[in-house]
Amino acid sequence: MQAQPETRAGAFFSRSRNFVVSGGNFTSVHNHLVAPGPSDFRIIPLGDLDLQNEINGPGTVSRRHGTDVRRKMYSVKIWQSSSDRRTSAAMYTGKDAEQNWERDLAVYSGIRHPNFLQVHGLVKAHGIYATVFHDDLIPLAELFSFYAGSTITTTYLHWYIYREFWDAGDYFKDISGKWLGDQSYMPWIRRSTGRLAVDIAPSAPEEKIDSICYILQGISVCFLPPPLLGPDPVAKIISSLSLEDYHSLVDAGRKVNFLHGWSYATHERVRLGLLFRGEMQNVPEIGYEVNPSFTIWPWMRNSRLSRESGEILPNGWTRFSISDILTETEPASNLELIIFQNRKPWISQANYIFNLLQITCEHEQYVVIDRVDFHIYFHHGADTPPPGYIFLCPQAHFQTGDGRFWKPANPAYWAFDELGAEPLDTDQAEALGFPSITFHMGVVGNHWPSSAYEGVREFHRRKGFDPESQDVAKHLGYSLWEIASDHKPTFAHIDEMSDAHMRDTVGPDDEDRMILD
Repeated sequence: MQAQPETRAGAFFSRSRNFVVSGGNFTSVHNHLVAPGPSDFRIIPLGDLDLQNEINGPGTVSRRHGTDVRRKMYSVKIWQSSSDRRTSAAMYTGKDAEQNWERDLAVYSGIRHPNFLQVHGLVKAHGIYATVFHDDLIPLAELFSFYAGSTITTTYLHWYIYREFWDAGDYFKDISGKWLGDQSYMPWIRRSTGRLAVDIAPSAPEEKIDSICYILQGISVCFLPPPLLGPDPVAKIISSLSLEDYHSLVDAGRKVNFLHGWSYATHERVRLGLLFRGEMQNVPEIGYEVNPSFTIWPWMRNSRLSRESGEILPNGWTRFSISDILTETEPASNLELIIFQNRKPWISQANYIFNLLQITCEHEQYVVIDRVDFHIYFHHGADTPPPGYIFLCPQAHFQTGDGRFWKPANPAYWAFDELGAEPLDTDQAEALGFPSITFHMGVVGNHWPSSAYEGVREFHRRKGFDPESQDVAKHLGYSLWEIASDHKPTFAHIDEMSDAHMRDTVGPDDEDRMILD
């Protein structure tokens, strides 16, 4: 028997034979998210679908807005199946059940990836429509509840799920051109593998995973799925992660929305690697990193759609053409230079500092200053500015001799010539139609909850280090932290900021930065 050629979902006239088409031009369009035909999946008789129990969890029952349909998830067994393993099924009932079932199936059928629900079979009988998926599913909350005994375990699982979601998002963008986080979806866990399984169908109930997963781009930890953690998950995690790995996970969980309304003058200086409590103004330094190292991102054009670097000249200044920074499609772009510090030295010896200061609780009130942002904003009218260039001073102009950072008096200027040899002063530039410039310097502080420090303490201890010493920092070659010489222990009892003030200054959509006037 001759082998039949392989066909693909969405192929033009797939599996059709013995006909002729004439009199026109035809194009076969293939889309990964177009459903295969019903024969691509098992047709399961309704009587063979053995419902074991409804899968409970936040939002697991869905009513599609504007339609009369009810969608429930069940753990099921298929009668006479060769395997005793349970599967899962989404069942649709109601007036619009068939339309919603068919639409969801079209989405499911175009996706085949370990981090998404995978269709096993279909049920269509007597007004009941069901899609059966491979494996039994559990809600995320159940997974975390099972492993809730240790901060180390919950920290590990937290980032394991984010890593899985990031992989799922990459795949989804490749096949659809869309970011998964912008879609309506429900995350599940496959019971047999412990892997994330995303329900991406339009009728699926919605439970979002935190968008912070972008931080994972810089983390190379190789995660073990939960079933492989065994009866002592903490021991398995500690054996599989290095000190640097665990510090990375703790760092990624930092709270970056501790913002401060500090207005900077040109003579004021900011020290990175600084520990304080509460409000930033008029608060003495508690501790500091002795020899902090910095990473400096050069001047970049920052807009809603892209980030592009400028051209660095031989004298260290950075040049942007006005046509590059003020485009018709994105007239609201700005320029930014970011300086940030490695937070891992602090994480490695925070418990040492807290122990010296006799601080045993409310650790989230203690903030580490580890980032300074410099921004150039443009203000221009309706007229088109003349052709020209903006020149931005080198990073060395922002750093003082003692390693602190400040706001230089003249960070930028306009010029007509490409080399900037003939700077225009502010009045000249504005008179000629160049946008006026506003320069801002912002500071970002990060803090961690007490549970994060408890997890670090346990991890260090079980790795064989004294958790309330600087042994780990010395072992890893990190710069050491010290207590400020003029700090008094009673400072730890200063009244903390009120919850109301925190709510007023921190919004749910705040990004990993704050520009301060």
